[in-house]
Amino acid sequence: MSIRMLLTIVILCVATGRITAQGNATPPGVPDEIDQNETLRDTLTRMLIKREESEFKKLVGKAETIRETAQLLATDLMTGEAGSLARRHEKRLREIERFARQIRSESGGSDDGEPEASSPRLDELVQRLVKASERLNQSIARTSRRVVSVAVIESCSEVIDLVRLIRQWRQ
Repeated sequence: MSIRMLLTIVILCVATGRITAQGNATPPGVPDEIDQNETLRDTLTRMLIKREESEFKKLVGKAETIRETAQLLATDLMTGEAGSLARRHEKRLREIERFARQIRSESGGSDDGEPEASSPRLDELVQRLVKASERLNQSIARTSRRVVSVAVIESCSEVIDLVRLIRQWRQ
């Protein structure tokens, strides 16, 4: 009788996978090392994709902020004292420039030097800034997170140049 019980126990252990041909004992419910590595890679890939999507959404939000701030600046200058920049305007211009630099940097662009010298009126510069910020917002909204867009980089550079011109502007 004991041989029969021993044989039954061995057959049950082999059937449930507790004893393998090489003698390795793998606890039930624990995937082997290959499955764990694939699962870990899949999880890390999903996390990377989510992080990239989140960062791209932040860039789109910054482009929207640039557009809104440029429009606020334009309406504020049109209704306020024409031809003068107040401290709040400087703050808005710094914010626009900072966000445009971040977008350009994340999009693969770099600093392209000094803006061309021009001396149009302040209201013309601000209107050009509003149009450039709208182009930037539309360009970044149309691209995906994995595309390097020349239109986005050029729009950012134009916004930065216009901000510099507005900051240097003196009547």
